[in-house]
Amino acid sequence: MFFILGGITYSLIWKEDMNIIKNIFKKESKQQSVQSKTTEEMRADPNLIQIFDEYGQEMFIDKETWRKDVLPGNIKNNWGNPDELYGTIITALNDGFYPDVLKAAHQLYKIDTYPNRGACMLGIVLMKNVKLDEAETILNNYNKKYGEEGVILTNIAKVQAERGQHDISEKTLWHALEVDPNQDNAVEWWAAIHNDRNGQAGYIEALEKVAALNGSWRAQLWLARTSLERQEYEKAREYYNNIITILKVMPSDVMMQISGDLGNAGRLHDIVELCGPRFDPELHGLMPGNNLMKAYIGLKDPENARTILNKLYKLKRPDWKEHLQFWENEIDQATGKFGPVDKDNKITITTLSLSWPIWAHKLSSFEKLLPVKKDDAPTVAFIASSCEYEKMSDQINRQKTDKEGSLGRAIPLYLAEQIHMVTDAKTIMLVPVITGEGSFVVIGKPWEKDKLTEMASSSETDFILGGHLIAKGAEWQFHGTFIDVSHNNVLEEFVATISEKDPGKDTIKLSKIVRHLISKHCKLEKEVTPIKYQLPKPELFNFYLDAISQSLALSTATTDDSHGNSLYGERSILDFLLDLALKDTNSDIARLMFVGALAKNKAYGSSIYTEYQKKVKKLLKDYPLYGTAAEVCSDTIESLYPNNLGAR
Repeated sequence: MFFILGGITYSLIWKEDMNIIKNIFKKESKQQSVQSKTTEEMRADPNLIQIFDEYGQEMFIDKETWRKDVLPGNIKNNWGNPDELYGTIITALNDGFYPDVLKAAHQLYKIDTYPNRGACMLGIVLMKNVKLDEAETILNNYNKKYGEEGVILTNIAKVQAERGQHDISEKTLWHALEVDPNQDNAVEWWAAIHNDRNGQAGYIEALEKVAALNGSWRAQLWLARTSLERQEYEKAREYYNNIITILKVMPSDVMMQISGDLGNAGRLHDIVELCGPRFDPELHGLMPGNNLMKAYIGLKDPENARTILNKLYKLKRPDWKEHLQFWENEIDQATGKFGPVDKDNKITITTLSLSWPIWAHKLSSFEKLLPVKKDDAPTVAFIASSCEYEKMSDQINRQKTDKEGSLGRAIPLYLAEQIHMVTDAKTIMLVPVITGEGSFVVIGKPWEKDKLTEMASSSETDFILGGHLIAKGAEWQFHGTFIDVSHNNVLEEFVATISEKDPGKDTIKLSKIVRHLISKHCKLEKEVTPIKYQLPKPELFNFYLDAISQSLALSTATTDDSHGNSLYGERSILDFLLDLALKDTNSDIARLMFVGALAKNKAYGSSIYTEYQKKVKKLLKDYPLYGTAAEVCSDTIESLYPNNLGAR
């Protein structure tokens, strides 16, 4: 489906002083019940208002609380700013708060630098408050002072219609069109009147009458739609060409209707020819961008779709986030990076070796964060687990990261991190990837002992822990094999249960088992770390496992020569890591992981990290780091945004 005029709309409610909102959530028990609902339930609830904080995080507040506690402050703050006051009034009208903005509309009328806007808004607010005589007086006075304007006349026609004076109203409406034939509301209203009266024939005749007026182009939009519905494509294209000839710049609603109507008619080439060169993200926004991206994908041109996507992302609209992530996924799929590997296309596998906890990778001077190891300290290798689950295929596939594969990498990642940070052993994480692509390799059978030994030997390690995850049923199993590399000898094998719904709790138990067996065979001592290293809160540990797995994907893009081409949903990864940093504010690791992720993004040649400059600045201001962690973080931030942003 292509979006057309009159379809779904999106609004963003900004609040300059989020402290008011935070105080409401602290003291209002009603808001606690609101936030206990699922996000989907809250979005669908007509009694809730969607807001976004400075991190772009979605929040909800009930309308009555907003009306009483927030709207008055917004009006007061914007009392002397006509543009902001106008936006506040529009938002309040959309929420049905008619009496609450009556004084604000009178103020806008007095101070608006666009007198017709102030007069129209006051007239509309007065109509909404059933003050028809006052509304008509305001509108008539404007015409007397400044001369007739179509939009003012259209609102006078609305006042007359509200009184039931339909004949008079229709005459006034036609005169409004004679003055300005391109008012969207007026054209649609005029056509609807005649459609109700005489059906489609009356509808077309009414539009053609408007189209004959001097300077008219708006009616041709609707005539073009009718032509498309009749499959008269050349005629529709003539209408569009005439519109474009008249308009120097295509307004957002015009581009949305043209692209939507052409899309619903299957005319994808026409969309990109007419709208592609004229698309301006700041002017046209999300919906026309949606239609263009859909058209480019349909024409198997994902790179032009991605160009539009990146332009929309740069506007930093949190209310667009979910929709842009959808298109990011669609574009990634359309690039052909995922799906079955051609049997004739020979692939080679490279084993990447990472010698530090994944959250430390690409942080400036990250070694300052890690324990200093003795030269003769034993080295233990961990490898991304093989994984056996129902949807495994015998055919080699490039696919998006799934839960099973992600957990198969996250478990050994966490085990390696624990051993490295809290014991005197060195660790290495081995990650098999497709050479030149960076795509993770997941095998469905347990690693053979000789293969594990071979990979460990090439990495100069003393021991290796191989894992095989059987992800079937509600209770999954992790089969571990601990091998002495120099003697090619299996020292121990074990099986641990991993709950599908709550793998974090069982992974913590597993880490204790692994620490015990490694300590037994390697005679380890406890290590003292130079930073505040602690486990995430128990309720966040599943989140943490996902985070280190996603952080690994970014690291892989920097160590392989794929330059991030195999990454799927880069902004979703960065948003996920930012969310963890905000949820786990007691953990230095969560903030360091997010900052490191931005550094990785830059390292493999992406520019997405530049979109997060303000957010990371606020994060480190609200939740500062101290000591070594602050020093490392500050140096990393300086390398990302030179002379622009400090972190200490």
